[in-house]
Amino acid sequence: MRTLAMIISMATLIDYIEAQQALEKEAKELMPYDPKECTFSIGPLRQDLYACLSCYRKTGQLNSVCYACSIKCHASHDLVELFTKRNRTCDCGTTRVDGPCFVRYPKWNNLDVKDYSPDIPDSSNKYSHNFEGRFCECDMPYNPLSDSNMIQCTLGVACDEDWYHEECIMGYTPTTVDRRPTGNGVDKLNDLDEPGMDAESDLRNKTVEKNESTISDDEISGNLLPLEGFPSLETFETIICWKCYNKCPEVKVIESLLECDFVEHIPNRQMQGSEEPLRKKLKGDYTKTIFLKSNYKEKLKAYMNDNPETKLGKFLMKYPFLYEEDPVYRPELDEDDTSSVFELGVQKLNSVPADQAAKGLAAYSQIKSKLTEFLKPFAETGKIVTEDEVKAFFTNIKKS
Repeated sequence: MRTLAMIISMATLIDYIEAQQALEKEAKELMPYDPKECTFSIGPLRQDLYACLSCYRKTGQLNSVCYACSIKCHASHDLVELFTKRNRTCDCGTTRVDGPCFVRYPKWNNLDVKDYSPDIPDSSNKYSHNFEGRFCECDMPYNPLSDSNMIQCTLGVACDEDWYHEECIMGYTPTTVDRRPTGNGVDKLNDLDEPGMDAESDLRNKTVEKNESTISDDEISGNLLPLEGFPSLETFETIICWKCYNKCPEVKVIESLLECDFVEHIPNRQMQGSEEPLRKKLKGDYTKTIFLKSNYKEKLKAYMNDNPETKLGKFLMKYPFLYEEDPVYRPELDEDDTSSVFELGVQKLNSVPADQAAKGLAAYSQIKSKLTEFLKPFAETGKIVTEDEVKAFFTNIKKS
């Protein structure tokens, strides 16, 4: 039995280490950059941004938080990922957030944060409903598990580079269009149970079949049927939404010059052609979303070079990201952070004085011994350790 317990303990340890390594790998893939620099001092940039809803609820002011601050200062807060926006300055450590910036002022990690003096936020920052966690014309939070494809407007003059559902671009609302694939009929005759099988087993099998068929492979993988009238995602690189199209007459010239595909935005559009009488009556009254192909910058740059004094040329000079490279600021890759949590702990231990290290190792040895005794019965019986039991163990450790 002792040998079996050792095998179970070793297997559990290996599983834990593998799970830990998988989590560390996933974290490095999601957060590959070194969070050592807040972008506040750099000024307005096109950068990856986050909105801190926790700070918004406390200060009553919308905010934008850079990559480093999202990790070092707001990791335990309610954050909304905004992806990229242009000309934004980080608000962390200013009056718009609740607390100091620990990236710019690391000393506040060890001081009473009530005594800090906040910086003044950049007055040029803009805040749309995205900074409240809502997106698109439908003004809803983004749900990656149920939402259809969302596409960001590249111009953003009227919409602040908002993200839109395909359905909302056309005027539908996402809930009124069912784009889930419908499965083909399946012949169940060959799956009938043999005569004499007990009713309980028969019912159980059919319940499992029903549950398994409730969610299709397409739904699990996020596949949706094409939206009729909407261009395939492979045929364009980005869009200029109907709001920006309506606000900037120069966009109509771009549409003609680039021979863009487009869809009309028809508010409260209905499926199955029910909007056709209205469209015929008000033909031409709707605004459009245009779709820019992968070579649009090249063509606009050629036009700009040949026609700088035209109305469109001056418009392009005002928004050069439409024809020039539009890089996103990102910190340096965290290439030094290749160690596991255990290895980082050993490195930290080597950097402290010898007497502190000895005390730390003694405390570690004591906890390890108690933890081994705590886990031994579970290993011998194969019983699963619950979260409450682990919490109770460490509570007792603190009291002893």
